Amino acid sequence: MSSGIAPGGARPPLLEVDALRFGPGGRALAEPLSFSLEAGHCLVLLGPNGAGKTSLLRTLIGALPPVDGQVRWGGRALAELTERERAAQVAFAAPRTPDAADFTVEHLVLVGRVAARGLFAAPTAADREQVDRALAQLGLERLRHRSLTDLSDGERQLAQIARALAQGASALVLDEPAASLDWSRQCALIATLRSLATQGQAIVLSTHDPNHALALADQVLLWQPDGRIHWGPAAELLRPETLSKTYGVPVQLHVAEDGARVFGIAV
Repeated sequence: MSSGIAPGGARPPLLEVDALRFGPGGRALAEPLSFSLEAGHCLVLLGPNGAGKTSLLRTLIGALPPVDGQVRWGGRALAELTERERAAQVAFAAPRTPDAADFTVEHLVLVGRVAARGLFAAPTAADREQVDRALAQLGLERLRHRSLTDLSDGERQLAQIARALAQGASALVLDEPAASLDWSRQCALIATLRSLATQGQAIVLSTHDPNHALALADQVLLWQPDGRIHWGPAAELLRPETLSKTYGVPVQLHVAEDGARVFGIAV
């Protein structure tokens, strides 16, 4: 079993992916893929619908077995980790995550602490502080006692992200976290994720919006029409010419007088 310490005593990257082939039913969706992620960095998966972004995320968290290759968290193979060890490394949220219909928002977020501490562990004062913090970070304090059935899709999605955040894992893995959010909540979520990264949180997320990647990404996994996936620094891959190939439309980068940048489609 790996010790989790790289040769020379240096700690390995938080996430290491080596020659990974992934896909449902044992059918690989892409060529072997290798990349890594450090704590405090954000990796954005960017590509069109059906490209395989969700399948890759599910493979990274162990919900989908790899076709080949290896995923390591904290220097240890994902398959070696116990459920508790896995929960300490990575927390996951997706727009299609099933809700417990009779739960309040607060109860759902508290589930994140169950994942971290064990199914039969009674919530502690520290657990409830973690829940309070997650609710505040996602702007959900006023909804804490509301039933999930009374919420909009976007509010339920934020509650699922708060649950993952309350877990206290080293990395957040988020599948399309802004998919059901209005524009103002998208902006607020991006600001929150950016703040978390500056505090040392590793973040892996998928999106269809290149502007989300522009705002957040240190690194990008960019799907190409031929099925290849390019990994590299955001500054190298988030370019109009590369995005035009990915999406099959002419992409332009607009720069405002204050230096703000935004991608758009040429019409």
